[in-house]
Amino acid sequence: MESILNKNTLGVEHIRNGRYEEAKKAFTAAISDLTLVHGQQKEAEENDRDDGRPGVPREIRRSFLRMQVEACPIQDSPCQTSPSHTFYMYRNVFLGHLDPDSDHEGTITEQESACLTTLIMFNLALTLHYKFDRDKDSKVGNLSTKILLFYKKAWETIKIDTWLNPEHQSYRDSIAFGSVINMGAMLYELGKYQKAWQCFKPMKTLLLQSDVVEGMETEQLMTNIFLVEERLMW
Repeated sequence: MESILNKNTLGVEHIRNGRYEEAKKAFTAAISDLTLVHGQQKEAEENDRDDGRPGVPREIRRSFLRMQVEACPIQDSPCQTSPSHTFYMYRNVFLGHLDPDSDHEGTITEQESACLTTLIMFNLALTLHYKFDRDKDSKVGNLSTKILLFYKKAWETIKIDTWLNPEHQSYRDSIAFGSVINMGAMLYELGKYQKAWQCFKPMKTLLLQSDVVEGMETEQLMTNIFLVEERLMW
């Protein structure tokens, strides 16, 4: 668990310093390690059941590992022609830290696995989004498809994370909103305005009814919405 968090921390350091390829490698390695750990743990639990040994109750497993989540802002895309300079994107990456009071050798739970998978998937998506802005030649390939896929995976994994601790709710909201906002921005840039509107339409309703989660720029979000609406009227 700690080595996975260290790889994520390394990726965050790289993206905050504009080293997108290095950040991509670090986040990809973290996801690969997490998948391996999850598979090994599942296999061990199945072996215990096959041997007739009782499994560890979920309420006990949940107490082994606790994780604290921290959002870290990153600078605007260095590409001056990027639409992200006029089209609002959510630009926070996420760090995970082991709670000092948790058992660092404990079993990673479904809760913590979903939490960690979500934040790393979002970090990877944002890294590729920045790389997309910088490397114009990459736009002829399938990088945009990968970006949308990772944002979608981050958003979908949040729904699996059903045993969140109260302190994780803020991060959960931020990644959920950030994924939808950034998917909308990417779709707009690709000229898929109707799909972009599907991302921003719920945002308009939310902005009219309540405050957006901490870290979101309300005025800039409204600008996104107006840009998409205007494009659809052409």
